[in-house]
Amino acid sequence: MSADDSDLNRELGQGLYRQMLRIRRLEEAAAQLYTQEKIRGFLHLYI
Repeated sequence: MSADDSDLNRELGQGLYRQMLRIRRLEEAAAQLYTQEKIRGFLHLYI
């Protein structure tokens, strides 16, 4: 593995982690809105 590969893997990992956090925050906000009855119907979370 070269230094370039390592940098690419690091960038990919960081990008995936940021995306995971964004999804997590969205689901947490959706759960809060659902408990406040601001979202109607069913809510299926993955957290």
